[in-house]
Amino acid sequence: MPICPNCGFLVPDGRDRCPNCGAPVGSPSLGGADTSPGRVSTGLQGEVPSQSSKFTKYILVAFLVIIVITSILRIYSFYNEINSPDLEIADASGTVNQNNLSFEISLKNNGGRTADAEKIIIRFYSDDKKLVDIKWMRGDIEPGETLSQHIFVNVGTNPDEVGVLYDGKLMDKKLLLWTPTLFPG
Repeated sequence: MPICPNCGFLVPDGRDRCPNCGAPVGSPSLGGADTSPGRVSTGLQGEVPSQSSKFTKYILVAFLVIIVITSILRIYSFYNEINSPDLEIADASGTVNQNNLSFEISLKNNGGRTADAEKIIIRFYSDDKKLVDIKWMRGDIEPGETLSQHIFVNVGTNPDEVGVLYDGKLMDKKLLLWTPTLFPG
């Protein structure tokens, strides 16, 4: 049985046209086969890709998968950055008496997500050097909420700045306002 050169359909013997597509059918021939590099011709129904062509397709697919995964990770990172807590120091003031420091720190969450208390650290500085870290004990801070915490510190030197860290990242840093406490002498 001959094979249609147009669609590859098996044509019953004795017919001069393909019953599938109507193209004229002659006897199958292997003449005129494409022998160009990268292609293998069967002489019957089109060409079969070579191994190097298949390898190139696999490389292209792998490259596209990497691009898609990278894009998804960037979108996820951007989303988390936008929706993370944005803590600021609303107020930081303190009193000092005989190296005992007493502070009132107020934090406000301007972000779109609740600030987890376990990830909040209050850091005191002197001349831009870290003196001490204090864990936030007042609880989680909801978006738009302001909470205050009273802190007692004995560090031997007076801090001049206070910072708030969230998950290890410095969110805000401000100068401390001091009120000296006088003792009768």
